Amino acid sequence: MRQVRNATIAAASVVTCFAFVACTSESPKQLGGQDVTDLAGSLDYISARWRATLAGLGPSANLPAGARCYVEGAGGQALGSSVICGPVRLAGDGETTWQSHAVVGSNTPAGVRLVLAGGDANSAAPTFRPGADVGRSSNFVDADGVPVPLDLNLDPPALDQAAPDDPQPMAETFADGTPITVRTPSGPVSLSVALTPDDIGPASQQLAPPTKGSFVLVAGTDLPDAAADDADVSVVVSHDGKSVTLPVDQLAGGVSVGLAKGSGPVTIGVGYDGLVQRFDATNGRRLGNPAASLYDGIGDTIAASCPAVEPGTVDASTVSAGDTKTGSAAGGWEQRFHCDVVVNRSSYLPAPPNGSPRTVQGWAGEGQTWAVVSIEADEQTAWVRDGKLTQFTPTYFSFGTRLRVDGVEHAPRQLYVEQADKGNPARVTAIFQVPAGQRSMALSSFVTTNLTRPASTDGIPTSGAFTYPADATFTFGGAIG
Repeated sequence: MRQVRNATIAAASVVTCFAFVACTSESPKQLGGQDVTDLAGSLDYISARWRATLAGLGPSANLPAGARCYVEGAGGQALGSSVICGPVRLAGDGETTWQSHAVVGSNTPAGVRLVLAGGDANSAAPTFRPGADVGRSSNFVDADGVPVPLDLNLDPPALDQAAPDDPQPMAETFADGTPITVRTPSGPVSLSVALTPDDIGPASQQLAPPTKGSFVLVAGTDLPDAAADDADVSVVVSHDGKSVTLPVDQLAGGVSVGLAKGSGPVTIGVGYDGLVQRFDATNGRRLGNPAASLYDGIGDTIAASCPAVEPGTVDASTVSAGDTKTGSAAGGWEQRFHCDVVVNRSSYLPAPPNGSPRTVQGWAGEGQTWAVVSIEADEQTAWVRDGKLTQFTPTYFSFGTRLRVDGVEHAPRQLYVEQADKGNPARVTAIFQVPAGQRSMALSSFVTTNLTRPASTDGIPTSGAFTYPADATFTFGGAIG
């Protein structure tokens, strides 16, 4: 607490509520247009020494417990009311005496005065001539008869000062921050960010920035389930090579971080599973191009079909020796093949589930996206002889798989085949890393099937092999950017 000049004037107890008609949210630094520095905070810190001095002035009338104080401007206007002064002993004064005393403060205009009401709580404030002392304000003496100055120093008590780079929950929310929306695999994280050199917090809990420094204020206005996800969301403030992690569970009410004098540009980062997306704290601009496909405005999923081979096609090259024609009277393969292709774009691939052959996971590179191509194949080729079909069990393979994006052909980072099992179709999966922001893609691939059946003496082959193209082109929807 700052030292009080001369002495402070007070009561046995003080409760502040500078109302200006009623309790309002007007800052105590602007009382009715007068710049009075933290008046409410100053009155809260009235010294115990002055209280004891007032109580020891000898026999006198006591102000009623409900008596009021006023702050009066140089023109006689009341700047604030309903500052309750507990019993104050004013030596030699009657209960209806009013007193006015000069207000002294480094930022206080001349002529601002503190007025003590000697009546009950319903008494009207008297009118004083501008700058005039009234009543016995100059006649207060202590127990030894020494005059006691009644000037009130309104310089505010020294504020607690924030330590640099130490995140603290805020005592009140802030307005007019810069909105930042960060897209994560679990959903958006919405933040409000502000930079200020001013003190923060309500009058009774104000916090000053580090010496000649400032604050960065961060509040989370939208923190979805991402904060509780396996890959926890983190929020960091970074400057000058330093990173300060903020407590996500306190962001709803706001968190402040003090910045030392001369701190460099400040960024706000939101981390998810090893990747931190950074934003300029001044204007909310996204820095770099990580998680690119989350922001490029293009659709995430598209489907197409491979060229189909329909029933009725008999491969004459595989007809048994001695057969010279195709059709039901001759033996031969009746081919039937169909496949569907789905492409999913994603900046992030979560850890694969147990039992999955996938090994690629995590974030795609800067400006890139994962393109996961899934080819679902169905081979129903059979051997036909005398109108009868003999079925085979297919095993699937794939080769030559490439994805062309923006004129560049990309090989898969991983390709694996899952055979048909328990009613699930066979699936070829190829994972590519390609540039984000591209709507058009072209797939070229081949699917090979090996057909087998148990050994037999019926003269029908027990195996066969076929290769089919699995080509498709895609144009994703959505507006780029």
